[in-house]
Amino acid sequence: MPVDPLELNPDAYITFVIGMTARKDVDIEETVRWVWRELVRLNGREADTLPRRLPALVDGCESLLVASSLPDQVVVAGRSVLKDARDAHGDRNVLVHEQWTDDENGRWERGHNPLKDRHPAWTVPQFDNVLRKLTRVSERMYSLLSVVRVHRQDTLDHIYQFDLAVIENRFTMNEDGKMVAD
Repeated sequence: MPVDPLELNPDAYITFVIGMTARKDVDIEETVRWVWRELVRLNGREADTLPRRLPALVDGCESLLVASSLPDQVVVAGRSVLKDARDAHGDRNVLVHEQWTDDENGRWERGHNPLKDRHPAWTVPQFDNVLRKLTRVSERMYSLLSVVRVHRQDTLDHIYQFDLAVIENRFTMNEDGKMVAD
């Protein structure tokens, strides 16, 4: 029987959000890999060794994007979503790799590692915001992949305009997860 995450106790809810954040980051990373592969093909290059870490993948995609025959608007939007993917991945690293302890006031302190700087405590909405950010970046990366693939096939049409709006972060997500271009 499915559980409503909002009915979980705070510790279980944070664990749920951390797990969803990790999963969404995997989606982003895999999509960046596919964008890299498509850009390699689009640029008529032999496949280099696929970078293994997200920062190197993003750097490679950015170089390939700039060198591509994609319209300038797509290149600019693509570079923006790649930057946001790198930033969201950094936020994911904080969320997933810290040990979080509840301070009984609805705030969460990072673990007690004396080698790390002390950081301000987080509240549940901050955890939720990281997951939302990753979700938006994931949708934007999927749209970038779609545009790169459509462009390769020389069949740019109305889908291109919707995907471009998503890549440019000009969309809202309804409560049911459906996207509407602004």
